[in-house]
Amino acid sequence: MTARTLSLTALAAIVLLHAVWWTLLAAPSRVPAMVPVLLACVPAVPAAIATLRGSRLAPIWAGCASLLYFCHGVAELFAAPASTLQAALEVGLALLCIGAAGWPGLRMKLSRATASLTSPPTDR
Repeated sequence: MTARTLSLTALAAIVLLHAVWWTLLAAPSRVPAMVPVLLACVPAVPAAIATLRGSRLAPIWAGCASLLYFCHGVAELFAAPASTLQAALEVGLALLCIGAAGWPGLRMKLSRATASLTSPPTDR
């Protein structure tokens, strides 16, 4: 599985988690259940559009959206003890998405650093 696929799969899992969370596990009583589900899907829209267009920046958009999901998960961990499992799962999936989105750049930077360490110095 490539980093791109892993990043977008983790983002899709976060959206699915929110759909289950707000419809089955913690359905709101004052608004229809689809309102929080649709609001939870909004950050994932740019990544979905970039993926459908075939953009190579889709993992970056997924990582940026995951930062919002990470913040939401951390806030839910402290604010709502009843939904600790869902919030922890959201934080874990967000970290997976962020890590997968940044992995190719980090791998390239590390390979350049090791290449510069192994190359002989040039005399000027």
